[in-house]
Amino acid sequence: MRFRDRRGPLTALVLMAGYTLVMLTGLMGLMIALGLAEPPQITPLLAVVLGANGAAFAWRIAMRFAFTAREYGLVEGVWAVLRLPLANVIAIIAGRRAVFAYARTLRGSAAAWDKTDHDAHPTAAERFGPARP
Repeated sequence: MRFRDRRGPLTALVLMAGYTLVMLTGLMGLMIALGLAEPPQITPLLAVVLGANGAAFAWRIAMRFAFTAREYGLVEGVWAVLRLPLANVIAIIAGRRAVFAYARTLRGSAAAWDKTDHDAHPTAAERFGPARP
């Protein structure tokens, strides 16, 4: 249970490392296109790992689209896929904030609870009418 509570900051760290690697891969591709670097050799094991990672990512994107489109329509399904990088950036920022908040509690500060105020849940608004302002 304790590890489950630390999953968010760890996920944020992995996401940040992944986006850094994506940017470095793009930079390396540009250097290869300009003739400034040689393409790296891809081992069979690396090809399998990259293929499995690509398949898992495609599955995640397909499920995100399918479930969002089922509930909110095809246009929102497309927007859900396009919002994925933004959602990951928000997760990275939230993970960083959680780590620093946890570090403050280790130094003796009281734990602060961040809460978003809601009058009604968005799905309840459809059933019970619009939320009050």
